[in-house]
Amino acid sequence: MAKPILWADGSDLCRYATKQVDLSQAKEDVAASSLEAIINGSATATELSIEGDRTTDDQSRQQLIFRIDRGVAYFLIFVGILVLFMRRRSLIVASLLLIVGGWCVADSIAALLNGGKAYSGMTPYSLAARSVTPFLLALLLLFLPKSARAKSGNGSSVFDSLIRNRKFLNVFDIAARLALASTFLVHGYKAVQGHYPFRDLINLSARRIGLEFSTDSLLIILKVIGYQDILLAVFVLITRSRFVLYWTAIWGFVTAFSRVTALGSPGVDLWLVRSANGGLALVLIALYWWFERGGNELKISQTTPMMTYKPL
Repeated sequence: MAKPILWADGSDLCRYATKQVDLSQAKEDVAASSLEAIINGSATATELSIEGDRTTDDQSRQQLIFRIDRGVAYFLIFVGILVLFMRRRSLIVASLLLIVGGWCVADSIAALLNGGKAYSGMTPYSLAARSVTPFLLALLLLFLPKSARAKSGNGSSVFDSLIRNRKFLNVFDIAARLALASTFLVHGYKAVQGHYPFRDLINLSARRIGLEFSTDSLLIILKVIGYQDILLAVFVLITRSRFVLYWTAIWGFVTAFSRVTALGSPGVDLWLVRSANGGLALVLIALYWWFERGGNELKISQTTPMMTYKPL
């Protein structure tokens, strides 16, 4: 997530903030009076030019926004490295992850507000898996026992005791499945509609192995992919089938890796940032396996449409 901030045109939050500065420079009252004078034929040379000059203060504000955006990029890198080596309960790291999750949500909303792209209104929902992952990692760290190497009285690992925490299980499980379903549902809808960037991913990837698809063939392929994504989203919500989760994980990683097959090395960061689409499904598989390893069963609640865990 830091790469486009440091080496491209910045985050969506940065673009939204700088756009607000640009809009503040447009003096609507002056423009309206100038337009009226032009229509009446009484406009002076000054009124014929209604563009406002960018003030030093406006330039300073935009430079500050750019510097903050770059600072956010370095912060994301720092937290990413820190999480790689953190295996114990840490309120500090959990707090940092909550900030990262909040930034992901805000950035996706800014993309919605910026508009200018097809289906930009669906951006927060299509990025749900990516946005929810830092929150779930923070939740894991908050509920993890202080020592990851400790053993409980009966010899089981501390992760066993974590899995027995019904509140943790329900929150983690429901949040992860809702995020996965949202992401795949939106991607499926866009594929069914023949989203142009998806066509490019297929075409560019196919050309690397000497294939070429017509427009009609691409649309058929995208419809098949789209309906599959929609079905996966539905089944992720209503079942705990390991087959569905394995397929979701595999397909999530395949579609994410299509950025590399289509663009080559410049698409590596696009692949990594989308790894949550498949990674969350793998985490749920591990969660279910560990739960059932303790001799417990999963059941569908009779009172709510969501899945719930059998009390221990």
